[in-house]
Amino acid sequence: MEDYRAGRSTVSYPAKIKSNVHAQAFYGVLNAIFDEVENDIITPDFVAEAAEEITRIIALHSQVDWTNNTTIHDRISQDIDDLFFHYEKEKGLKLSFDFIDKIIDNVKTVALRRF
Repeated sequence: MEDYRAGRSTVSYPAKIKSNVHAQAFYGVLNAIFDEVENDIITPDFVAEAAEEITRIIALHSQVDWTNNTTIHDRISQDIDDLFFHYEKEKGLKLSFDFIDKIIDNVKTVALRRF
C-alpha cells in the first residue's frame, strides 16, 4: 500500500516501455491474456512491442468525445485486428478470432478509461 501511495510499482516492465504509462497499462492487459497461450513468440519484449503499437493506435484515433463514437471504436478494433494479422504474417503468431476479439475488448476497456 505504501508503494502505491508513493507511486512505486512492483511490476517490472521491459526497457522500451519504462517511460510510457499507457503502454504499461496495455502490457498488463496483454500479459494477463497471453498467459493462456503457449507460444515461443510471446516474450516480454514482444508484449511490450504490441503494447506500444496499441498505444499508438489508440492515440491516432483519440479525439474529442471519441469514447462515445462507435465509428472510432470500430476503427480501433480494425487496426488492432490488422496488427495481429501482421504478427501472424511476419512472426507466425497464430491466434483464434475469439482470442483476438478478447484482446480488443480488454484493450478498448482500458483505453476508454485512460485516454
